[in-house]
Amino acid sequence: MRQIMMWISLLLLIVGVAACGDQQTPPPQEGPPGDELVAKMKEAVKAVNSAHFTVQFQVASARGPVKGEVEFWGERPDKMRAEVSGEQPSIDGLIAVTDSQKGWAYNPREKLVLVADTSQYKSQLRDQPELREIVTFGEKIIDRGFDDTEAVNLGAEQVNGRDTYKVQVTYGQPADPELDLEGVTAIFWIDQETYLPQRIEMNIERGTFTASGFAVLKGDIAQDQPIDPAQFAFTVPAGATVLDLSELPPLPTLSDLPKVQ
Repeated sequence: MRQIMMWISLLLLIVGVAACGDQQTPPPQEGPPGDELVAKMKEAVKAVNSAHFTVQFQVASARGPVKGEVEFWGERPDKMRAEVSGEQPSIDGLIAVTDSQKGWAYNPREKLVLVADTSQYKSQLRDQPELREIVTFGEKIIDRGFDDTEAVNLGAEQVNGRDTYKVQVTYGQPADPELDLEGVTAIFWIDQETYLPQRIEMNIERGTFTASGFAVLKGDIAQDQPIDPAQFAFTVPAGATVLDLSELPPLPTLSDLPKVQ
């Protein structure tokens, strides 16, 4: 299970992006090379054993901007909780929880709880197709890592009152076509002291699908502090319908289909 690595390192990216128009890429600035900064960011994320933080996000959708916040608790190797609040009913109150054995995703508008071996948070985003696609690309970024990438240091900027390096990452052609990220560009604002990301932006241009924008930390990351075990337990709300995906019959395979005489 890889939810903790995904949420700690790239939750800022995959839960929210916002349209921000065309941007001119500034020329590279003085400072450490981009690949060196990305390597330090990777090591800093790996060193985090538990984390609690909140991100503000805004999502560009066909129906207009979707704004909100995600509060996240995570503990290695396989525990996490994310609670979403927002202006739109389609995302407000969404909860995703994963413990060492199961995952739950709760949609309060539909009063539906999905249960599986890992959290099925994407399945609760069918009313937000742009956000669901962003999540999919974020998972690809995690699976692929930073091999076959070009990282450019675009200079120093302040985010949340902290000094950061702005690093742009573009993706080359991977050996595995399933991890193709052509047309995806990510920008990380990497804290000059902790090397953890303070802000992340992503631009996607894939066929007819386009999205670009940002997600930013609200306050500091509380890391390696005790987290109440109750955060990783899930109680089904009263009146909610529970659908356990592990109890559904498997889909038939070609060998199960009747042969044509």
